[in-house]
Amino acid sequence: MEIRHALSAWIRAKESLQRVMPPEDFHHFVRPMYLIGVLSKSFLLIALPPNQRIVERARNFQPNLRAAIQQQGYDFAGFTPYPSDEVVMLLANNRHPGLTPLARMICARRLPELMRRRASENARDSAPLEVFA
Repeated sequence: MEIRHALSAWIRAKESLQRVMPPEDFHHFVRPMYLIGVLSKSFLLIALPPNQRIVERARNFQPNLRAAIQQQGYDFAGFTPYPSDEVVMLLANNRHPGLTPLARMICARRLPELMRRRASENARDSAPLEVFA
């Protein structure tokens, strides 16, 4: 319940920013942000893609982001990178007891595609190449 409330607050914060920002700015660096965790029940941890320019712009925009989040009754904890495929695999395989519901949602969405892609890559990697056959 707490996670859903935080997620709803994050969505409302992004919607409020979208209403007042130039569309190209919103789509470039705010839209790719997503909520990755809630710390101490009131601080939102936001994930950013591994793109240096997006990270720079997000850091510059931090006061506005903080204000939008505070309007929804939360505080801004900070930024973290999107979880890598390796992190998703570790989270899914370890069944870590501290795994947040948001991390479970990430695993549920990304894990099937990650597993399919890895199986396909493994099959290609182990197949003999015609050049050497």
